[in-house]
Amino acid sequence: MNLKFYKNELFVFLSFLLMFGSYFYKESKNINFENEQYIVTQSISNLKNVISLQNLWANKKISKKLSKLKKSLPSKKMHWSQKNKKIIVKFSHLTSYEVNKVISKFLSIALQLQELKISQKNQEYQVEFVCKW
Repeated sequence: MNLKFYKNELFVFLSFLLMFGSYFYKESKNINFENEQYIVTQSISNLKNVISLQNLWANKKISKKLSKLKKSLPSKKMHWSQKNKKIIVKFSHLTSYEVNKVISKFLSIALQLQELKISQKNQEYQVEFVCKW
């Protein structure tokens, strides 16, 4: 085989090989870029959610709402302890209707619920909330 006769064909073959290699390299970089772009948009949306929650929890009216809530709930069935921005509330001897009412009132306030324990003995419930804001 004489390379001088096939010199042009060899150049065409190498140029096609280089062209296909560069095309696949470009496509792999585009896929990596799209993946990184998706990750960045997800992290930005997560940051926006965190910032909105921080603004919500930094609201000064939450403590006022909690004091109103404390006054509206039956004190003989409740033990309330509040330290800084952390609340521990224990209810005992509640009916199912009262449990639903208490839970809905707590969930209507912008609190971060850390712990919720509900136990049933006969027809009475015991509920414990650990919240912070």
